Amino acid sequence: MKKLSVPKNFFVPQNSYEQFGLQVYKLLVENFSQTFFVGGMVRDLFLGNKIVDIDIATEAKPEQVILVLRDVSFLTDVSAKKFGAITVTKGKYKVQITTFRKDSYQQSRYPKVAFTKSLNVDSKRRDYTINSLYFQPILNLVIDPFSGIKDIKLKLLRAVGDASAKLKEDPLRIVRAYRFAMQFDLKFDSKLASAIDKNIWLVKKLSKPKLMSEINKASSQKIKNFLIKKFV
Repeated sequence: MKKLSVPKNFFVPQNSYEQFGLQVYKLLVENFSQTFFVGGMVRDLFLGNKIVDIDIATEAKPEQVILVLRDVSFLTDVSAKKFGAITVTKGKYKVQITTFRKDSYQQSRYPKVAFTKSLNVDSKRRDYTINSLYFQPILNLVIDPFSGIKDIKLKLLRAVGDASAKLKEDPLRIVRAYRFAMQFDLKFDSKLASAIDKNIWLVKKLSKPKLMSEINKASSQKIKNFLIKKFV
C-alpha cells in the first residue's frame, strides 16, 4: 500500500466549511488514530478544485463516533448508522463520518455491511481509484492503495478491482463515471470502458429520482443536460 508525504500546505482550510471539517477530524483522531479524510475531498485537493464534500473514514464504530461528538454543539444524523455512516451538521455544513467496512452485495444496490479495523479492507469497497485516497493532515500523509494519484496525473478513470463487478454492484456508478469523466476531463481506462459497454443497460433498473440525484451533482448545466439525455 503506497504512502506519500505531502507538503504542510497541502490542506489549509480556506473557508468555514473546511474549518468545520478539520475540527470534526481532530475530535475523532484524538481518540482513534486510524482516521482519515477520504474520497472526493482528497481527489479535489490533488486536482486543485474547490472542496464541495468532506468525508471522513475511521476505525471508530458508529457508537464510538457518537460518544466522541456528544459534548459538542453539532447536530448528528444517525439514520444510516447500520451502514456505519454518521452525518454531522453545523449550520449549512455537513460532514459524513463512515466506519471502515466491508460491503457484500446480494442482488441489491444496498450491501450487507461488516465493520472492520482495516483501511485495506475498506479501500476495496470504493468505486474508482481517484476516490480511494486517504489523507491524514496532521501527519501530512496520503495513503494510496490503488495508484489513484498516478491516475489523476494521467487523467484516467479506473475502477477499484474488477470493473464489471463494480458496475453490477451499483449501476449508478456508470452514471457517476460519465459525470467524473466530463467534470474532471478524464478518460475511461480500457477495462472500465469495456465494462460500461457491457453493463450500461443496468442503468434502466434505477429509479428516476435516484438518477437525478446523481446527475444533479454535476458541476455544470451542460454536463447535467448530457447525462439527462443519455440516461433519463
